[in-house]
Amino acid sequence: MYDRALLNELHEQHLPSVVLTESTTLNSLLPAYADHRPWLRHQFNTSEYPERVEVMQHCFAGPAIQPDVYSSDHKFAGGEIIS
Repeated sequence: MYDRALLNELHEQHLPSVVLTESTTLNSLLPAYADHRPWLRHQFNTSEYPERVEVMQHCFAGPAIQPDVYSSDHKFAGGEIIS
């Protein structure tokens, strides 16, 4: 249910963006239903997949998104965190 609400909210935003979520299901649905790209997708469709999985796990390790993950070492540096 929350996935559907998030997809609807993202669909209303007409800004090009990349989305990082823990949900592999939601990541697969993003391009079709929200016109946004997932930062982490299937291992065969994601460059540097092992590194991105590690970053994603670190990002969602605590009760809140870890802002130190967003450094210049990663491809999504400078992105805005929307929670």
